[in-house]
Amino acid sequence: LDTASAMLTGGESGAAIVAGDAESSLLVEVLRGDAGFTMPPDGQGTPPNAANLARIRRWIEQGAKAPQNERPQADPETYWSYQRLAPVEVPNLPNSEWVANPIDAFVATKHAAQGLQAQPPAPPQVLLRRLYLDLVGYPPSRDALQRFLADPSDSAYEAIVDDLLARPQYGERWGRHWMDVWRYSDWYGRRPNNEIRYGQRHIWRWRDWIIQSLNEDKGYDRMITEMLAGDELAPLDHDVLPATGFLGRNWYKFDKNTWLFETVEQTSRGLMAMTIQCCRCHDHKYDPLPQQAYYELRAFFEPHGFRTDPMGASAKLETDNGKEQVLSDGLSRAYDQDPAVATYLFQRGDDRSPDTDHPLSPAVPAALGTDGLHIAPVPLPPEAYMPQITKSALARSRRAADVDVAAAKKARDDVKQEITRMQEQLVLLENADVAYNDEPFLQESFDQLDPKRWTVASGSWSISEGYLQESDIASFATLVTTQNHPRNFTAKVRYRKRKPGTYRSVGFSFDRINGGRDSQDVYTSRADGRPQGSVQAFHRIAGKQTYPKAGIQPAAIKVGEWIDLEFQVRETQLTIRLNGEVKLEYTLPVARREGKFAIWVHQGTADFDHLHITPLFPTIPELKESLLAAQHQLQLADLAVQSAVAKAAWQQAQIDAERVRLGVDPGDAVATALAAHRAELTLPLLEATSALARAGRQVRVTDSQANRAQRDAAKKKHEAAAQRVADANGQYTRLKSFPAQSTGRRLALARWLTRPDHPRTARVAVNHIWMRHFGEALVPSTDNFGLSGKLPSHPQLLDWLAGQLVAGGWGMKPLHKLIVMSNTYRLASGPSTHWKANQTIDPENIYLWRANTRRAEAEVVRDSMLAVSNTMDWTQGGPDIEESQGQTTRRRSLYFRTTPDNQMQMLALFDQANPDECYRRQVSVIPQQALALMNGRLAIDLSRQLAGQLTAQVGGPSADSNAEFIQLAFETILTRPPTPDEKTACITFLGQTANLFRNGKALNTFPASPEKPTVAPSADPPQRARENLIHVLFNHHEFVTVR
Repeated sequence: LDTASAMLTGGESGAAIVAGDAESSLLVEVLRGDAGFTMPPDGQGTPPNAANLARIRRWIEQGAKAPQNERPQADPETYWSYQRLAPVEVPNLPNSEWVANPIDAFVATKHAAQGLQAQPPAPPQVLLRRLYLDLVGYPPSRDALQRFLADPSDSAYEAIVDDLLARPQYGERWGRHWMDVWRYSDWYGRRPNNEIRYGQRHIWRWRDWIIQSLNEDKGYDRMITEMLAGDELAPLDHDVLPATGFLGRNWYKFDKNTWLFETVEQTSRGLMAMTIQCCRCHDHKYDPLPQQAYYELRAFFEPHGFRTDPMGASAKLETDNGKEQVLSDGLSRAYDQDPAVATYLFQRGDDRSPDTDHPLSPAVPAALGTDGLHIAPVPLPPEAYMPQITKSALARSRRAADVDVAAAKKARDDVKQEITRMQEQLVLLENADVAYNDEPFLQESFDQLDPKRWTVASGSWSISEGYLQESDIASFATLVTTQNHPRNFTAKVRYRKRKPGTYRSVGFSFDRINGGRDSQDVYTSRADGRPQGSVQAFHRIAGKQTYPKAGIQPAAIKVGEWIDLEFQVRETQLTIRLNGEVKLEYTLPVARREGKFAIWVHQGTADFDHLHITPLFPTIPELKESLLAAQHQLQLADLAVQSAVAKAAWQQAQIDAERVRLGVDPGDAVATALAAHRAELTLPLLEATSALARAGRQVRVTDSQANRAQRDAAKKKHEAAAQRVADANGQYTRLKSFPAQSTGRRLALARWLTRPDHPRTARVAVNHIWMRHFGEALVPSTDNFGLSGKLPSHPQLLDWLAGQLVAGGWGMKPLHKLIVMSNTYRLASGPSTHWKANQTIDPENIYLWRANTRRAEAEVVRDSMLAVSNTMDWTQGGPDIEESQGQTTRRRSLYFRTTPDNQMQMLALFDQANPDECYRRQVSVIPQQALALMNGRLAIDLSRQLAGQLTAQVGGPSADSNAEFIQLAFETILTRPPTPDEKTACITFLGQTANLFRNGKALNTFPASPEKPTVAPSADPPQRARENLIHVLFNHHEFVTVR
């Protein structure tokens, strides 16, 4: 039933139709159900209704005439795109004057067969602009135009081609093309929360790798291999690993099947023009691809996952979605995360119905040939599967350790300075008679809530039953003093926690500024589900709360019982007493500031009986007691320095031991392991030493049975820790590692794809390159070379070009040069002598008798304005720039953030690539495009700047300089001189517009735009008219067209 001729010929059941006799036709009998069976079977499809059946009968009665272009479905075994790539001979033409290279020979053969006459060559200025836009993505300078007009010879043209291909902007221009095909997208998800849901953080490194690879003319085969398996090919090469962003772009946070579906389907379409996505649910309807082939291809990718390795010696962290710390500068890369994971066929494509009885192994579609597929595991170097032992990781470890040691030493020095100050003050007190005003700052019994003393910041605060009550279960319900508290003070407060609530934290802030975003705090907590409460000290900086371990002490706190809390703040020393017992002696870790005092309740309710805050003026006994406390803090600070040094030594010893154990460095593995183990065990010993010092101090402050018991327990722990160091045996904690071996599946797939005679790979690449030079591909269905796709217009040319790509080491620059040096590329696009006849024969220009006029891509439009106005920032590479900056930041367009969620408005209006899928760009002509160039801030700013530059060259407005200005403007913006009519119109425009600006009352004011230009218009009416003329030329159709 594929064709009418096949129906007339018939198969095993005879002819399906009898021309002119519907009643004798088997097809009609089957459709009516008169043949003993009905097609389609019941429940499997929709049978034709009466009208359609009558239409079929009528067609048969009228002779069953077939369409003229009828062709049967091709046999997959002989279909062109399933045949191995083989050498093709260049046609030998009897009249070859027009043929500049073999491309022209293939095209001229089609011209002769179709009766077509090639267009004459494009004018030099048109060809030069076309070449620049194609190879680097912006127009030539006026100087370049003048040089080529003076010498438009083939040798001069070839020199320009070589120059453009050598420019770094070539990689940016063609990088954007391949980014289309390979679905480049910056990461996206929830940008305000810094949460990635799609793609990979730092995926911009893949974009930069594409650009760099093209500029180096890295082979297309090598690029494919690095994208699919850079981690298996060069696992330690940071110049290669970013290529695996090709895989990372497909990642989806919530469902691995989703990103594996994307990986299989986009790899197939982008690299092989194979629509295997049809096979996720069933066998392919056209191509020889069974459903199982889809999942066998998936098996190549099944084990892989992604990780982020630090870059450089410093690795800063940032918060991801408020939950975890991630690298702010890293390298996102693929690796085989789970080498043993199985792949199953999903029955009917439903991932809830895997066929777990038949796990599948990786395999390539048999129709494309299995030659060259050899899967072998890839052993990885230790630094690849344990990146913590690399030299850069060691440098980061040392850098972090140096910071920690320096911070510990500074804290110790601060305590020393405090002790010195106290000692000097003690001498002063012992030798002087000093009187102090010890009037309390606050003496609250809470008979009333006096607004002169207190401000309710949040929560529900009231006076009830003689107590201050907070009854709203909220986050940090807060009551703040109206005045700043004394710098040094003693606070005494009595309160009780009530039953309603969860955490039941009651706290007190001092040094409170910035609305509570910065403060130092003391609090007690008694949360549900915890055996006991705690007393703690913490601090806030810019709203972030930090709870140092040294500021946390367990405490017996019961809900409903009254608590007497006293805390003393003297400079950086904090002492907390709970129910008369010293619970915490603590050095404040942040600088003191003048601020307010606050009471707060977090997720609970509480009653407050009284609060007394008294300025703290030192007496000799108190100062001596504070000195003892400070000397104890100095002992702890010394131990903190030792701990920081010991931690650094442990990290160094651990890395040294791992490098020796894994054979990265030579050395005695037993000795380095023993050194690492001792260094590791030294850390808990120092912690035990600190704990013993604190417990001893507690006994000296309050000699109670409970404190003596805590001291004895601390002593036993210290002795045990010291014994463990003495008993070290080399069993140190090993660093976590990734799998030491990769499956080699993706590397095998890449090498199979890039074998020289592969039926698809080189053909697909050449087809994409050709389309972006000519505006139409040799195979129009660029992502579908299958039986349901389009046939190539020039199959021999396609295969010859593919062969040239492979034979030239897969480098693309030679292919570009071959194409643009051909006479086919250099044809004119406008009318000529043979235009009408050619148009009648081949109106769609399938056979390339002329150049195609096409709309410039979005990036070319924006970049061209920047280039001709000499305002382009040519900086290359780096993280994506926010799309909102597109009107003010002068970088090239491909560096701005582009995702399905984030797109620069101007680029979106001019049909930039759809990041989800863009094997060829869509082209539209809509009013908003004209509005973007007419009203956009960037276009207006650049018009004014360029007008100023051209005026500087020709002089201020006058009759002669206006004519010269017009000439320069056309040549700079449109790469051609104005026609006489255009020059006349422009002179008139400049005069009339200047007069309008002189008489501003005659002009209507447009409504102000929210995005105002950043460059002010000229105050001189004739110069402002010139600015408007430049703006008009930016809106000229030729400016946004490749001719």
